[in-house]
Amino acid sequence: MLPSFILLLSLFFNVFSTGVSWFMQLVHYPMFEEVGRKEFQDYQRHSRPRRRYITYIPAVGAIVSTLALFWISPWGLWMEGVKIALGFSASLFILSWISTHPQHEVLATHGYSHKVIKQLTLFQWIRTLGWTMNSFLILFIVLKQMKS
Repeated sequence: MLPSFILLLSLFFNVFSTGVSWFMQLVHYPMFEEVGRKEFQDYQRHSRPRRRYITYIPAVGAIVSTLALFWISPWGLWMEGVKIALGFSASLFILSWISTHPQHEVLATHGYSHKVIKQLTLFQWIRTLGWTMNSFLILFIVLKQMKS
């Protein structure tokens, strides 16, 4: 019972993170060009703390729930897939922290920068595709588990 709950929790957090990534890529970052140059720095300072809740909490949830699956190693679960998913989740989180976080800091402290926004948008594609692949992997593990 507990392994199934943790597996579904992992699926939830991964799919949620995927949705957030697609939203950021298709809606949030393109809107940076629509915010006035004068207002941009204030916009960044006010939106940055709010983004953290919606991005970091689900990402940590994905890592922790997948790590729990790895730790309890339920019999019959495709553990190679769990290891790959854990690696994806942790890598995406670390890459986001070391790449995206500093870029948002630059925007919040120095204001609008087309170069930084372009870098964010390009890197966001990596995160978006990574979370999407990870969600499909976890979904595959769930479906595989349901068959056994």
